[in-house]
Amino acid sequence: MHHFIGSLGSFSPESEDRFSIPVSGNRRFSLQFSGNMEMSENEDGILLVTTGATLKADQDQPDTPTAATNSDRLLAYLTGTDANILKGIQGLSGHFCLVYFSKKSEQLILATDKIGTHPVYYAEYEDGLIFSSKLKQLVTEAPQLKKIDPQGIYQYIYFHCIPAPDTIYQQVKKLQSSEALQFKNSTITRNTYYVPEFKVSTEQAPEQQKKLFTALQHSVERSLAGCEIEETGAFLSGGLDSSTVSGFFAKSAAPQKAKTFTIGFEAEGYDESAFAKITADLFDTDHSVYYVTPEDIKSALTRISAYYDEPFGNSSALPALYCAEFAKQKGITTLLAGDGGDELFAGNERYAKQKVFELYYKIPSPIRRIFLEAPLSLLPENVNIPILSKAASYVKQARIKLPGRLQTYNFLHQFDPSTVFTESLLNQVDRKRPLTLLEQRYNEPGNGDSQNRMLYLDWKFTLADNDLVKVTNMCNLAGVDVRYPMLDDELLELSTQIASETLLPGNDLRRFYKEATRGFLSDKTLDKSKKGFGLPFGVWLKETPELRDMAYANVRALKDTGFFKEPFLEHAIKMHSSDHPGYFGELIWILMMLNMWLASH
Repeated sequence: MHHFIGSLGSFSPESEDRFSIPVSGNRRFSLQFSGNMEMSENEDGILLVTTGATLKADQDQPDTPTAATNSDRLLAYLTGTDANILKGIQGLSGHFCLVYFSKKSEQLILATDKIGTHPVYYAEYEDGLIFSSKLKQLVTEAPQLKKIDPQGIYQYIYFHCIPAPDTIYQQVKKLQSSEALQFKNSTITRNTYYVPEFKVSTEQAPEQQKKLFTALQHSVERSLAGCEIEETGAFLSGGLDSSTVSGFFAKSAAPQKAKTFTIGFEAEGYDESAFAKITADLFDTDHSVYYVTPEDIKSALTRISAYYDEPFGNSSALPALYCAEFAKQKGITTLLAGDGGDELFAGNERYAKQKVFELYYKIPSPIRRIFLEAPLSLLPENVNIPILSKAASYVKQARIKLPGRLQTYNFLHQFDPSTVFTESLLNQVDRKRPLTLLEQRYNEPGNGDSQNRMLYLDWKFTLADNDLVKVTNMCNLAGVDVRYPMLDDELLELSTQIASETLLPGNDLRRFYKEATRGFLSDKTLDKSKKGFGLPFGVWLKETPELRDMAYANVRALKDTGFFKEPFLEHAIKMHSSDHPGYFGELIWILMMLNMWLASH
């Protein structure tokens, strides 16, 4: 856990423990930090990084003293590449955020790691820049920036979070993954310093699977560096990734027992604790299970919504919090999480589904138009002939190019935004911005097929903007640190060298990964379907009147914000209370959490 806040300019809040350097005139560079951050200083600059940042083996400076600290080595290296800082940052590995300042050139650099594990917020303020790892800190120091952005509200409903570079506040931005910001002469320049090159290795699949198995072992070992085994635990949902992490953790911890933690639900179709027990028994871990109840939801909602810097609508944040707090009660200070495997090694169902639609473009366009598009366009909209209706649906979806096709079932494609939001809000937003952000990311790699690009898209929108925000914040709220072995640089690079059809042959999700871990993980684990710590919120909402009343009251309260039309809010409640508790339960959750966040901030 770490926090920092700083500024460059005339704005420099007074604080006894704030590090401050006069620059020129009344301008100062100011920085305050805490937690597991390292600092090194020389006459020209300051470098601050999380302890996860290290130099790649081939980047160490030959004249650096052997006794130098990790941050001293980083500073020596980056100082030597000051003229090309983006190239220099490419020589770093690990999960980090970085603040670098050169007094001589008055150049400030902020950067995040390849996955964007740690957030960095910033805003132009007065004649300079203010920045922080916590949005709350930033707007507390500069309350003038605390103005809700209607675009942020729109994108929250679209994505259930607010993806970088935007935030909930109009003038505040946040760095994207693999991004470096340079601030010099009162000018901001942002650059992406790393875009993967998807280059298929000439090695055969069995050789690559051996490499993957070894890399998985190394990644867990690196994540355990500096940890006390008796104070370290692992999330264990029973899926491939958490089971892999727990297994290698158990091997590294021996002869001590690794501690694993899972969440159970007394709700049909949601409880995965039996699969977690299979892995726990296989590796003989000290395993603990906490069963989340509807009462737990009500007691935690206010804490969760208030803790997040921005509105956040992923309902699995709640079981993540209870699992982390459960581990904390048992003496755990660091948890290993399994997030990332699906986004590196093709484990999400949408990858297989989109392969089917991409086949459409292998048909020559004249044939598509004459024999498919033209005849199907003549069909009545509600045709009842199954084969024809499926064909029409297939063509309709296939004609939407990726990545837009991935959003077919998005709430704001199922509902006309003009029926959801007030005219006042819509007049202040760019309705195309969500798709623009998706397209920019999808098209960023210079090479790669559609599957490669979907994976790269998910590194940002599924991991950096959503899953890591969820897990990191809930662990921090519980008072524990979290590490992500599955997002190790070695695994990241390896994933870009495996052919798409090898990763995902047909619709056989995670085939390559499963073969790499066969014999290590249980066959029952390898054969199970993906679930995770999903929350049965929509189901419980129908069964628990007190919880339902609280949720509906929060949804209805949104009419007073001026952002939403009241008929839409009532329609969402009506549809949830009828025959669609799962689908509309998710909508109720994101609306409820938005109102609770607005109330607490």
